[in-house]
Amino acid sequence: MQYTVHYDQAAGENTKFWRAAGLDHLFFLTKEKSGQALLDRAAARGTLGYVRNHYTLSSYTLRSVSVGGDVYSEDENGAPRYDFTKINSVFSEYVKRGIKPIVEYDYVPYELLSDHHQRMLDEGHSVPNCGPNDWDKWRDLMVAFTVNLRDTFGLEEIRTWYFEVYNEPDAWPQEDVETFYRMYDLFAHTVKSVDAGLRVGGPGCFREHFLRGFLEHVANGRDYVSGEVGSVPIDFISYHMYGMSSAWIGDYPLVVPTVQRFIQEHLWLQRLIFRYPRLRGLPFHLNEWGICSMYEMTRKESPAVAYLRDTEFSALFFAKLVASLYTLRERYRFCPALMLYWGFSYEAYNGLLFNGERSLTTAGDLPKPILTAMELLERTGGTVLKTDGQPNGGPIGLLATADPDRRTLELLAYHFDEQAPYEGAPREVTVAVEALAGREVSFSCYRIDRDTTTYSEWVRQGCPETPDKADMAALAAAAEPTPTPLSVPVRDGKAEVRLTLAPSSLLLLVGEIRD
Repeated sequence: MQYTVHYDQAAGENTKFWRAAGLDHLFFLTKEKSGQALLDRAAARGTLGYVRNHYTLSSYTLRSVSVGGDVYSEDENGAPRYDFTKINSVFSEYVKRGIKPIVEYDYVPYELLSDHHQRMLDEGHSVPNCGPNDWDKWRDLMVAFTVNLRDTFGLEEIRTWYFEVYNEPDAWPQEDVETFYRMYDLFAHTVKSVDAGLRVGGPGCFREHFLRGFLEHVANGRDYVSGEVGSVPIDFISYHMYGMSSAWIGDYPLVVPTVQRFIQEHLWLQRLIFRYPRLRGLPFHLNEWGICSMYEMTRKESPAVAYLRDTEFSALFFAKLVASLYTLRERYRFCPALMLYWGFSYEAYNGLLFNGERSLTTAGDLPKPILTAMELLERTGGTVLKTDGQPNGGPIGLLATADPDRRTLELLAYHFDEQAPYEGAPREVTVAVEALAGREVSFSCYRIDRDTTTYSEWVRQGCPETPDKADMAALAAAAEPTPTPLSVPVRDGKAEVRLTLAPSSLLLLVGEIRD
């Protein structure tokens, strides 16, 4: 396999759009040891730019723990009472570490629900999918909350945040979808009334047909607030995508998630969005993604879910997806401005090692392989370089980057076939880097494969369930990939890098360029 990297030609900015995560339980995890440890690690390594959560304006109890914002109540006369203490405290934990909240104005507080019936989503989770019983009280709550954010964090800060009205409104009954559109319109205008520079968007859905209807409303429908056509404020479009539903998993992954499916769905979304001239230039947010959905499912319910989430599979899937999305951008002018992994530190909070949960960390606050991959990709440079060769998306791929001043060179190469991850022989890959006349290059080479992760070290130890039964020092050491040096001669302005990629492996070469 042969690639040519043009060191003097940029294919675009390396926006590092993947620096984001989220989970339903952030309201209590943020203050727990596991959440603090993950936030501190992310701040030190630059791996989280945004965090998103549900239940901001509502109350919700999970296993006797309150995971909602608990902001709204009413006195005996029905007069609203607001308490933003909890949510301000949570957001402060992000902001002091340089992390930005993605703020959902959900769900409608219990006192304001027009229907208290809990509608079941596809995978067993239930939420109240309905509008408010008093639109004035709902608007006043949104105004008070937004003003509180402005006064607490400052206008300059919250202009860098993102604001949504709801999460996954797909489950709304079809006859009530117009109610959701009205909720969005009122939300968007209300937030903008506090400051026009605040960024609003949505709908945060996961079904293509729902997104189509929402975009049609925003682009061509009548605004429920202004009464005009095409006046609904929107600054970004958000959507959710998972490789597969955990509900499909049996004793082993009969249906295997593939990066190709993500790319195909992105192409469909690009064609849909580009139908609307007003929406064509808006940032697209994949503000939930994952190998498979259903965070509640664990190794106990299905060993297959642990394979998908705990092993190097997740790390390689992530790296291949990032490289493929940049190829998509180059060919079709479409790439997420933000890609948010739905998972946080719940497994670490539960104190179980590699339990198959959808988390970035496991017990002992150790990174799962996907977080290790995120941390490695943070080492890539700010410019994606033009590269000739087989496009990303197949079993072999390459992403080349450099810093804008061309003092570094990073090569991310992978060998990963989701449907046959360990089959086949190692592949030889040659990367010719051009336009290096008068320079020298040396690399530090990092590897992720089935033998080099925290998971593989855990397997070597016999799969202990809890930290007290494990060699935690050895696991912590495995969490820090050890680089090996590699010097490559430059001849006639070209450096030729020869790599051997075993099945289910990736190499990240971090290079220093010297005159």
